[in-house]
Amino acid sequence: MKSLSEYELEVNGAYEEIVSYEALAEKLLHQSNEGNPYATYYLGTLYENGTGVEQNNNTALSHYIVADKFGLPQAKYQMGLTCEFGRCGVGQSYEVASKIYKEAADLGHSDAQCQLGGLYERGYGVEQNYETAAHYYKLASDNGNARAKFLLADSYMNGLGITKSVTEALNLFHQAAELGHGGSQLILAVRYKHGDELPRDYVKAYGYADLASNNALNEYDKNAAIGLRDEIFALMSDTEKKAVLP
Repeated sequence: MKSLSEYELEVNGAYEEIVSYEALAEKLLHQSNEGNPYATYYLGTLYENGTGVEQNNNTALSHYIVADKFGLPQAKYQMGLTCEFGRCGVGQSYEVASKIYKEAADLGHSDAQCQLGGLYERGYGVEQNYETAAHYYKLASDNGNARAKFLLADSYMNGLGITKSVTEALNLFHQAAELGHGGSQLILAVRYKHGDELPRDYVKAYGYADLASNNALNEYDKNAAIGLRDEIFALMSDTEKKAVLP
């Protein structure tokens, strides 16, 4: 039997050789039938999204369950999402989701750590505990998770479950922004625009607003970032405008 790392390399090769999603699905199915748990997991994601195969929630979930038995934390994470949001025909249960996230979090899965922190912050499925939320945000942040850095920054900014520190919050917002987190980029744009806890700098403000418009998760956020960028541009001197224009 191959090791998990060998199975993972095999799946990576399938993605590198992708010609079409239909061909990818066939390749992953072949690898899955040969016992590759990574192929089983990624095939589940294709079925859930209807990519290269006919969308089928039941088939997606069955693939996640099989992959989970091999100890893949990403499979546990997907099952946690399934329970938290009631996906794949499964009834919504924050309590069950929290337990599954905990298993994946203990295996070092940063997205699971971040989601579990969110449940503790809101008190969904677990007793509300800001300290525990900040703990899991920090674990995920230390693992390089941009969203967790953003949420941990918010915890520092508001002193939620952790000693308030504007300096640490701004540092984390910058780290998340560098990783492409649109929300952090938008916050920095606003703060550089107004000189709020940061020196007023229209060039930096414009740059972060522009990045935020490209990394927005939805049209509302995108339009907000574009509007802010245009407001900042109107405040800039001719020299500053030349610095940001192509």
